[in-house]
Amino acid sequence: MSQRVLTWKHHLNPTNWSISSKIAVPPVILLALLGLIVLLGWSMADEHQRLLSKSYQEHSTHEEAALRLPHTLARIQRDLYKLTIWAQIDVEGAEVMSTLQAIGNDLDEVNSMLLMLKDQPYYDRLDQAIGRYNRGVEQALILIQRSPNVGATATRGMERVYLEADQAATLLATAAKEQFHVRLQETHVSWQGLVIKFMIMFAVLGSLVPLLALGSSRFIAVPIKNLARVVDRFRHNHFDVEVPWTTRRDEIGLVARAVEAFRENLIRNQILERERKQLNQELERKVDERTQQLAEQKERLAKALDKEHHLNGLQRQFVSMVCHEFRTPLAVIDGNAQGIIKRRETISPDKLMGRLGKVRVSVRRLTELMESVLSASKLEAGSIAMNPAPCNLASMIDEVAANYREVNPTYDITVDTADLPESFVVDVKLIRQVVSNLLSNAVKYSPDGAHVSIDARTNDDGGVAIAVRDEGVGIPEDELKKLFQRFFRASTSTGIAGTGIGLHMVQALVDMHGGRIDVASDVGVGTTFTVCLPRRDHVVAPDCDDVVDAA
Repeated sequence: MSQRVLTWKHHLNPTNWSISSKIAVPPVILLALLGLIVLLGWSMADEHQRLLSKSYQEHSTHEEAALRLPHTLARIQRDLYKLTIWAQIDVEGAEVMSTLQAIGNDLDEVNSMLLMLKDQPYYDRLDQAIGRYNRGVEQALILIQRSPNVGATATRGMERVYLEADQAATLLATAAKEQFHVRLQETHVSWQGLVIKFMIMFAVLGSLVPLLALGSSRFIAVPIKNLARVVDRFRHNHFDVEVPWTTRRDEIGLVARAVEAFRENLIRNQILERERKQLNQELERKVDERTQQLAEQKERLAKALDKEHHLNGLQRQFVSMVCHEFRTPLAVIDGNAQGIIKRRETISPDKLMGRLGKVRVSVRRLTELMESVLSASKLEAGSIAMNPAPCNLASMIDEVAANYREVNPTYDITVDTADLPESFVVDVKLIRQVVSNLLSNAVKYSPDGAHVSIDARTNDDGGVAIAVRDEGVGIPEDELKKLFQRFFRASTSTGIAGTGIGLHMVQALVDMHGGRIDVASDVGVGTTFTVCLPRRDHVVAPDCDDVVDAA
């Protein structure tokens, strides 16, 4: 028993309370007192409201009855006059019965309203006036039935009784209204007294608020304010601030240690967030790069597919063209051979040489076609080997020109190689094919008797430039960029035999030597192809696949 008493004393001693208890107990007591006062005030206010509501309801009922009573009496008086008139003119039927029924209902209503006004001032006077009026109405109804004229006289005589009843009702309504206002004023006075008492009690209890505020400021407000400043620094990403009150053993200490843990979590989360952003940026970069690579790859594949479709179409066109080109020389060879056979005994030597010359031209044309097709196939397969070595370019160019003079005696083919060095490092076989192809095109696209020239010279940098000029049909300016594409033929070459792979081959062979080829042309005037080959003492042959791709 004594131990239990000591325990209670320990708990009731304020010095042993925690901060939460020190802060919570006084407000709880104050709130309890305020709650009791509020409940009491609420109860009294509810009672006051109930009384006011009852007074208003009773006043409304009495006022309504007092106001309706004169109207009902007037309606009865009007119905009596109607019955008198109808009785004088012998009107009978439903309207008469309806009017009698209405008078009876109005009399009942007058009696019920009279009962509602029983406790009101001047009730006795009103009761007497209504009683006389009810008896007069009953008597008038009887007289109307017996004698309309007598009934009319009785009805007019009731006018005075009606006015007395009306005045009594008006007087009662006025008195009831004044009595209601008196009661209402008394109630308001009583309520004002209660309000003053409550204000005094609230003022007394409110004087305790500063004391509670002082205690709160000492025990919790100041520490909480300091902790709030620390947390606000966290909001601006300043985590180097020291958290106070972490060594206290009360609730403030718990909050301070929680803030410290929160600071550590924020620092850790900030580091994690920074790492996450870096990883996201890296991932986005890689995704963008991969997306760009896929887009580029898709574009390359689309271009390659379009190019493949285009090349397939050109290749079909090329095959058809080659077949046609083979058919023409073969027909020439066959025709001349048949002519020689038929006239073998009578043909003259000159005619025989002429026919044999045509056969040689056709054979030369077939040879060129075969070489073009084979070279194109090797270039496509990447099997063309480049073997540069010192050679005499002037001698090679003169030899090619001589061969074409022999086959095409009607053309004026001139060569100027005086400026060339005695020795120049190239693959003479490939350069021979370049010069032969350019000279063949110059002759093919020029009219009979036209002048074709080959000018070769040494450049200032030690390289060589070989220019082949003709007086042929020329090439439109807008087609010059496409001129070296595989299977492409200019619009001015219509009707002239050709495969469209010669210039493509020329550019590929020149590229293998590290050189370049330029073209200048005027439609109807002529064309000039210029091959520029660089000087090289030690040549490493490039990969033919790279040359094909570049072409």
